Formats: sequence, C-alpha cells, structure tokens
Amino acid sequence: MAAQNPASARADATVFLRILLLAATVAALAYFGLAVPRDEGRVAMIWLANAPVLACLLRTPMNRWWICLSAGFAGNVAADLLTSDTLVTSVALSLCNALETALAAAIIGQLVRGRMDPTRSWHLVANTFAASLAALVAGLAAATVMGLRFDGDFLHTMMLWAVADALGLAVLTPCILILLEWPRWMRERRSSAAGVLALAGLVAADLAAFAQDAYPLSFLVPPAMLLVCLTLEVRGAAIGVILTSAIAILFTFSGHGSLVGANDSWTARLIVLQLFLVVNSGLAFRMAGLHRRRRLLQAELEHAREEAEAQAAQALTAKGEYRLLAERVTDVISRARVSGELTYVSPSIGALTGFRPEELLGRDLLPHVHPEDRTMFVEAHTAMAAGRRAGGPIRYRIIRKDGRAIWIEGNPSLVRDEAGRPVEFVDVSRDVTEQVELEGKLEAAVADAERAAKVKSEFLANMSHEIRTPLTSILGFASFLDEMKLADPAARYAGRVVSASRTLLAVVNDILDFSKLEAGRLELKSRPTDPSECVRDVLELFGPQAEAKGLDLAPDVGSCGLVMVDPDRLRQVLMNLAGNAVKFTSEGLVRIACAYDRDAERLTFRVSDTGPGLGAEAQAKLFQRFSQVDGSTTRAHGGTGLGLAISKGLVEAMGGRIGVESRLGRGSTFWFEVPAPAAGAQSVAPEAAPELDALSGVRILAVDDNPQNLEIVRSILRPLGVELTEAGSGAQAVEAAKIAPFDLILMDLRMPEVDGWAAAGAIRDGDGPNRDAPILAFSADVAPDRRGAMGVFQDLVRKPIEPLELLRAILKWTLPASGEEDADHAAA
Repeated sequence: MAAQNPASARADATVFLRILLLAATVAALAYFGLAVPRDEGRVAMIWLANAPVLACLLRTPMNRWWICLSAGFAGNVAADLLTSDTLVTSVALSLCNALETALAAAIIGQLVRGRMDPTRSWHLVANTFAASLAALVAGLAAATVMGLRFDGDFLHTMMLWAVADALGLAVLTPCILILLEWPRWMRERRSSAAGVLALAGLVAADLAAFAQDAYPLSFLVPPAMLLVCLTLEVRGAAIGVILTSAIAILFTFSGHGSLVGANDSWTARLIVLQLFLVVNSGLAFRMAGLHRRRRLLQAELEHAREEAEAQAAQALTAKGEYRLLAERVTDVISRARVSGELTYVSPSIGALTGFRPEELLGRDLLPHVHPEDRTMFVEAHTAMAAGRRAGGPIRYRIIRKDGRAIWIEGNPSLVRDEAGRPVEFVDVSRDVTEQVELEGKLEAAVADAERAAKVKSEFLANMSHEIRTPLTSILGFASFLDEMKLADPAARYAGRVVSASRTLLAVVNDILDFSKLEAGRLELKSRPTDPSECVRDVLELFGPQAEAKGLDLAPDVGSCGLVMVDPDRLRQVLMNLAGNAVKFTSEGLVRIACAYDRDAERLTFRVSDTGPGLGAEAQAKLFQRFSQVDGSTTRAHGGTGLGLAISKGLVEAMGGRIGVESRLGRGSTFWFEVPAPAAGAQSVAPEAAPELDALSGVRILAVDDNPQNLEIVRSILRPLGVELTEAGSGAQAVEAAKIAPFDLILMDLRMPEVDGWAAAGAIRDGDGPNRDAPILAFSADVAPDRRGAMGVFQDLVRKPIEPLELLRAILKWTLPASGEEDADHAAA
C-alpha cells in the first residue's frame, strides 16, 4: 500500500482538529445555556451554541456542510446528556438545532448570493431575518417534541426557543465570522493605543450600566461602542459586541443593572435584555461598516486627487515645453525664380543661416547647399518643373555664414503662369538638424537592439542547451528509477526527484515559450477540438491538488461541439488560469465555464474562484512579464511570474482577448475568448498508442556528445529490439554513416568541432549508404532552426526526452507506410 502523502495527512489532521474544536465549543456554550438558567429555575436568555455552527456553514462549501452539522449535533447531544436529559430528548432537540442552522445558512446564501460580509447592512439584515425564520421553524419542531414528551405549553415553548435562538444567531454569528478572518482585519486596521483605550472605556461603561442598580446608566454604552467602532472598525465592533453581551447577560442574570426593574418578572427582563443586545450589535456593525467604507472612499479620493495633481503638473510642463519649442523653431519662407535667383526671403533667415535677407536676394541658393547634396537638390527642382514630381518635403544641408553645415527640410511647390509655364518656386523650410541627429541615434539604437536581440537569442539557445541537457539526464534516470517500483523510502525519493525535475522543466519552458512569443515564432496548429474535453483534462489534472485543500472543482460546460482551434495552446492557457485559481484559493470552489457563440464563431472561457480577490492596483500588475501581485508569492507558491503573460500572448496570438474581473474579498474571474470556426461533423480520434513491436530490428545511429543522453536512449530503445549504434561526436557520426546503412539517424545539434548541422550536411552530401536516410534533430536548444538549415533534418525530438515522443518520431520515419511517403514529401 502506498504511503499517505505527508501534506494530505497534515491537512486531514487539521480538519479533524477543527471538527473537535467546533464540537467542544458547541458543547460548552450549550451546557452554559442549559445548566446555569436551569439551576436558577429559569430559561436561557440567549442561545449561543448554534452561532459557531452557522458561521462555519457560511464559510464551507455546501457539499461539506454535513461535517459542521455533525460536529454541532454531537456537541448539543453531549450538553443535553450532561444536564440530565434523556437520550431520546437530547437527540430530538439536537436535530432541531441542526435544522435551524442549516435552514439559516441556506436562506442567507440565497439572499446575499455569495459570502456573507458583516460590514454590509443588507447582509446583517439578511442574517437577522434568516435567524428569526429558522429559529421559528426550529422552535415549532422543538415545541412539538417537548409537547409529546412532557405535555408542556406548546406556544410558550415555541416562543422561548425562537427568541433565544434568533438572538444568539443574530448577535454572535457576525462576531464569529470576523474572528475567523482575524488576520485580514488586522492587516486592514492595525491596533493602536487609542483602540485599546476605547475598549477599556467600553468595559467601564458596561460595568457602570450593569454592575449597579441605583442609576439607569445604560445610555453610556452606545457612545462608548461608537468610539470603539471608529478606532478599530470591524474587529472593534466584534470585540465590543462580545464584551457588552457577556457583561449584560452576566449582571442581568444575577439581578443587577439598569435593565432590571424592582417589580420586573424574569420574562420582562429577558425581553428588555434581548432587545438591548440586538439593537446594540446592529448599530455597532452598521457604524463600523460605514466608517470603514468612508475610510476606503477617502483613500480612493486622495489617490484620485494625487493622480489629478500629477496629470496637471505634467500638462503644465508639456505646455511650457511646447512654448519653448515654438520659440526655437523658425520657419523660413522664400521665393525663387526657376533659374534659381532668390526674389524673397523672410527675416527668420538670419536665425537659420546667419545671413541677412538683403545678402541673399538676387543670388542663387545653390552655392550655399552642401556639395554632397547639390545633385539631389537640383534633380528635385528640375523634376518639379518638368512635371515628374508633385513637390513635397526634401532634406539637404546648407552652409551657414559661419561655415557650419545644418540640415534643412524644405517643402517647395511650383507656381505656374496662366499658360502653364513654370514661373517660380515657393518654399517653406526649417532647421531639422536635431531631428536628423535624433533619427541617426535612433537608427543606431535600433541596430544595437537588433544585435542585442540576436545576442539574447543566442544566449537563450545556450542557456536552454546548458539547462535542458543535464535535466535530460536527471529526468530520464529518475523516471527509470520511479518505474522500477523501488521500496520506500527510495521510491518516494525517486518520485520527488521526478516531480522537482518536471517543475524545473516547466519553469524553463515558461521562459522559452515567452521568448518565442516575443520573437513572433509561436506556431499554432488548429484542428477539430471539443472544448469540453480540454476543460475536463484541466480539472482532472488539478483534482488532487484541489482535494488536498478541500476545494471543489466545478465544470460549467455547454454544448460547444467541435471547433477549429489549437487544443494544446488552449489547454496551456486553461492550465495557467486554473493553476493560479487553485493555488491562491484557500476555501470554496474553482469553476471553469465554457460557452460557444455559433453566430460569431467565438469560444469563451471563464475561470472563477472564491479566493481573496484583487484590488485595482493588483490587477494593473497582471499579464505583465516577470510580475507577481505580491513578491512573496514567489516563495510561497512558486513560479516565474510568466504564466499570465504567456497566457495573454497565446490568446492574442490566436486572435482573442483576455481579462479579469475581481474585487477584494469577493474572488476573481479570469476570462478569455478566441475565434473558433465550427469544425462540422468531424470526429476527434484519440492518438493511437505506438506499435512498439515494429521497432524490433530497426537500425538507428544515435549521436550525442553527452554519454548520459546516449545511455537514456539506449535504455529506451534496446529493450524494444532496436539495433542501436552510438557515436559521441559529429565526426564519429559521419564516419559511421559511411560504413553501415541505418534506418534512421538521431543527431544531437550542439557538439564541439563538428556540430549536428555540419555532420548531417556531410552525410547528405556524401555518397555513403545513408545520404537519403531520415535524420532527426535531437536538441535541447530553444531555437534549433535558427540557422535556417532544418532542411537537412526530417523532424525534431526535443530534450528532455519523452519516451513516447521519441518512439512515435522513430516509428513515423521507419514504418514503410508512412516513412516513405513523408520522406518523399520532405524531399519535395
């Protein structure tokens, strides 16, 4: 029997401890609510035991409610038995409590449509309504049980049960929900000395109101509670409600406090206390929620104000720059006869050339044009006069009065007389020296960037080879060990090496895929695809990971039929999105939905989760390369920060769009849509398993300068009857190919001295028996076709070696039915 995964065992232990804690909490609260009032001959003024169960149900998927309900049932039965109730009565009343909490949770879920938020008024109203209705239904059932057992007052029993239980659910449930998410509220609002003093003041006000009987001081409690809500917000409201409720219940029960009158009956005191607690808790959570929203809105307004001020400053700066530019730019207007003599030049010529207008009038401009540009200058004007050129900008250099050459951009136009004869040229010209110099720098920068891109491509190729070559050995030999069914702990260690190697390979592939996207070399292979199969594949892949975290994976797939799309790239995007959803969701569910618009022929996917959600600032960082919303996730969850950037590139390469919809605390939905024409009634045939028997007797020459890679190839092929010959260099491969015929040559690309391209070329150009044999490139390179010479190879087998991929490639080029046809096609 395989050993249990340690992480899974820890998760199971944590769940078990939580169930025990819930059952113990319910038992303690139920015993307090039963034993203490019964000793005094009274009924419970507030029933607290059901609130922890309801809070857990509101934070648990419905298919796991039975766990929380079972824990609450066990706690209630234990408390009833400890207070001397019979087993039958204990079980019956505990079932009423279970009915009450399940009904309340179901009603709240329908009303709020999601997770209950104690800071929202409508959610608090929904909680109070659900608590009242569920308590009334459970009270009816409990009164029926009590009437059958003890012949009690049916209506009186029902009302006592309903009021006490409704009060406990309405007051305590929001407090427990806040305590369950304590770290979140701590991050949002840190503790302070003012908050501690506010809590101390609330306790003092509670004691002043309830610990004495002489003065009616209960009016001190609301302002003290308000101060706590203003300083500590939501968690302050939860602490304040718990403290005030505990003090009020304790002293009122003992017959003290401003809620107790001299002649009041216990029932009257009970009603007044219950009304006080409901109003106090409702106002506390309402004020805390309003103050929190006010603070968040103020922060957003302040951020908007800062952005507006920054934009205004930028606008003022830009305006100043435009004014300065306008002052520096000097356009020169000139007129010249067709023969070249200037007849008019504007005064701005002085700033441009250093000449005064009168120094140039009546003179030809050509001597002032730079000698290297005179031919172009004359040809442009001659072509305009002859009607071969319509005019337009021309650039040339002129020599200023101080001897310095500057670049001029002129825009000459030809003026003709009534007979259509050329009369003069009118020109508007300006100094573009800085622009020309900037363009020169830009051209140089582009050239440098192209060289850098080439260097980067070479670097990635080298990096890919250097990483993937040893990774081929690690993954290959570890897989062999894993398949040997070793005894523990060796089997476990081998499995971990395989897992770690595949994780490292995924990281390397992320980087290389992104490099392909940047270089525009990504290949898309559309074929008839059932999108629902892609969704099921992804859900099956992440099933164990989600199950270990207690998450539900829910498909929502309509009838899409077959569409033309690249299924591998589709799965890659879905795996990135679903993997992130499972990774960052601690409870709830992850849903993958797929829909197809037949009219628009567009395929849409939505991956939704119940995780922590994302704010606007965090969403702005999404889909950026090497970017993660929180840098700590690199260590906490792993990854390169490229997953979403690659997904965006893949979706856009397929002609689609990708985006996100998210709010803090409300989960996230990542969506993307791609064009996908309908594929008609074609069927998707599963990929057939390779016919391994056909490999027996196949003659293969394997060439690699890495002995470990040759050993892996040997371990895969020789047990299948392949006649394998090995060569450790390109030169050895060329010599071996001259001697014996082979059915196929497996050629490593990167080898010292004679590399794979040179060796394959020599075999093709030689007159040996293998000049027409299929040669497969065997590479860990990111871009094995970068030399534009893949024509010497029939196919590519990538490293790290996937045995099935290697075997299918060999069968493809050695089976007579397909190999000859493919070879003819490659030769053509």
